[in-house]
Amino acid sequence: DSLAFPVPDTESETAWLRRNPDLLSLTTTHKETIPAILIPCPAAKAIRGKFTIIFAHGNAEDISLSLFLAKEMAEQTGADIFLFEYVGYCISAEDGHKPSQAGCYRAIDAAWRYLVTVKNLHPSQIIVWGRSLGTGVVLDLASRKSLPKIPGEPECKQCGRKGFSCEKHSPAGLAAVALMSPLESGARVLFNKPISLCCPCLDIFRSYSKIGRVRCPIAIMHGELDQVVPVSNGRNLYNMAKNKFQQGLWIPSAGHNDMPDAVCNHFVKQLVLSLPPPQNWKDPSSHQGRLVLEPPTAASSSSGGRSAPRS
Repeated sequence: DSLAFPVPDTESETAWLRRNPDLLSLTTTHKETIPAILIPCPAAKAIRGKFTIIFAHGNAEDISLSLFLAKEMAEQTGADIFLFEYVGYCISAEDGHKPSQAGCYRAIDAAWRYLVTVKNLHPSQIIVWGRSLGTGVVLDLASRKSLPKIPGEPECKQCGRKGFSCEKHSPAGLAAVALMSPLESGARVLFNKPISLCCPCLDIFRSYSKIGRVRCPIAIMHGELDQVVPVSNGRNLYNMAKNKFQQGLWIPSAGHNDMPDAVCNHFVKQLVLSLPPPQNWKDPSSHQGRLVLEPPTAASSSSGGRSAPRS
C-alpha cells in the first residue's frame, strides 16, 4: 500500500488544518474518522441551483494541500466545493489508519452520506470531480445504486429500505462526473490491457469496468503530454462513457502535474451550466432564460497549472 498510496508528509499543514474552524469530522462504516471541509462559492458567482462538487484529490496529496485550489474552484465553477480526506491520509494517518483502495471508497461514501443527510442535498445537486487516483474513487461511487448498509442504520422514510438506494439518497441520481487525468486502472497505467484482464484481483481502481454504468454526463480532461497517466487512459474512458460531455478537454501542452487550473475550472463550469436545475431548486425568476455557455478566454487559457507533484 505504501507504493500504491504514497501519503504526503504534511505534518505542519495537518497541525494547521486541525485548527481550522471549518473543519468537519466524518465517520466511515468502519468507524474511521476522516476530516472534510466545505468551501462555499461566493454568492455573487453561484450558478442557479447551487450545486456542490465533491472533490477527490490525487495521490501524494491531501486536503490541506488542496484548500487554496478549492477556493479557486468554488469561485470559477460557481459551485460549492466539498473536500474530504481518504482513510490513512492527513489527520487520518496520524490517528493510525492505513490507506487502501477500500478505505478511499469508504471515505467518499462518508462524504456522500453527509451531504444527502446532514446537508439535505438531493443527488441532482451533487457533482463528483476526481483528479488522477481520485477519478477511480468518484467513478466507483457514481457507478453504484446504493451504499453499504450500516448496522443500526434507520430505514429511509421514503423507500423503507436501508443502504441509500432510494431516489432521494442514491448516488445513481447524481448530477454529473468530472474526471481530470483519469486512469483506466492501476495496471493499465503501468502495464497494458491484457495484464489487467489476466490479473483483475491485483488491479486497483478498475474504472474501465465501471464507467459504462454511469448515466449522468461525464466530462473528461487530460494533458496530451502526461507521462504519469498516459492520455490514452482518458481517451479510452471517454470512448466507454455512455453520456459524454462535449468532446472532452485534451490539452496539447499539459502533462500530469501542470494542467492549467483556470482552463479546467472553466470546463467544469461549462458542465455545471449545462445541467438542468436540481429537483430541490426553485427558480426565483420564472422568466429567467437559460444561461449561455462561453468558451475559455485567452486570459484563462494562459493561466498557470498545478505545480505540486501529483498522481
